[in-house]
Amino acid sequence: MPEASINFWYEALGTPLGIVIATDNPERFRAKLYALRKEANDPMLDSISVVISPSSPGSHVWLVKRNTP
Repeated sequence: MPEASINFWYEALGTPLGIVIATDNPERFRAKLYALRKEANDPMLDSISVVISPSSPGSHVWLVKRNTP
């Protein structure tokens, strides 16, 4: 599993749709990513969600930009 990093959030923010991250434990990785976002306390990151990949639920998470008006 890659080291969870706040940099993933900012990388996703800089893309049109988001990013995909390979991991061996998606549930745990998602929890770590949300903890990092909370710690960062950056409202810009609130437009991104962490989704366990429906096509690869045992090995990938997606950081997906939500549509905001």
